[in-house]
Amino acid sequence: MVSHRFYLKNAAFGQLLQAHQWYDRFLSLNYHWFFGVDIVIEGLENLPKDKSVIIAMNQPAYYTAWPFQFALRQEKHHRRVISFVKAKDFENPMLKPIWKASGGIMVPSKSQLILSEIGKQFGRRADPDEYTAVKQAIEQDLAHQVHRTYEQMLRRWQLQTTDVLSSQQCHIIAFPQSSPSKRLLPCQPDLIQEAIKQNVPIVPVGAQGADLVYPGKLPWARKGRVHYRIGKPLVFAGANKSLMLTRAINELLEAPYQLKASTHFKT
Repeated sequence: MVSHRFYLKNAAFGQLLQAHQWYDRFLSLNYHWFFGVDIVIEGLENLPKDKSVIIAMNQPAYYTAWPFQFALRQEKHHRRVISFVKAKDFENPMLKPIWKASGGIMVPSKSQLILSEIGKQFGRRADPDEYTAVKQAIEQDLAHQVHRTYEQMLRRWQLQTTDVLSSQQCHIIAFPQSSPSKRLLPCQPDLIQEAIKQNVPIVPVGAQGADLVYPGKLPWARKGRVHYRIGKPLVFAGANKSLMLTRAINELLEAPYQLKASTHFKT
């Protein structure tokens, strides 16, 4: 693999303020002017320039995709990269404007809708027992509005995904593991099914160092180095597709970020 190091240019402050996208300006100010973030992308030649793909990336931090998106946006010959965002993160009042500015696509969540419904009923955040009771009641009531709302949101998300990929203008980053974790977690099958449905390749990417640059949930990066390795596009055949994708990402990671050896896969 060829390694590309993205040295961040110290543009004049006035030039940064005249940038077209405030999202880019926000990251530029953080990465260029404060502390400094070194971004390295290895295997850039594996990311197609002539068609859109789904990028399957591990997620050691909440904002793992941001340095990757930013670096590729500096490379004018590469297409834009946007990302799927979980509903609970997308609806965060502080972060919602940033997700929207970055072109994030919200992935609907029935659990998030149930939490919203609980908030309406109780006027406060529910405790675990209350959540379980309300969730069970809603799941048993197939006519409940939550189910209809979720189906509508799911169709909207699928249409958005189709539009983005069919336009051949953007790649989409997806995080196939269930939640952020320094170590890779087993990939969920939903992403593979969506890629097959959309008839697009999945390109595995291993991300390392994002957990040090973004150690918490604050969207402000610390000084550090983020290293991405891009693997070759995958063609899925036969069973155990989730295992295949997990192994492909795992091979792109250093030992501290790799899947635990004791991990069991559902068959």
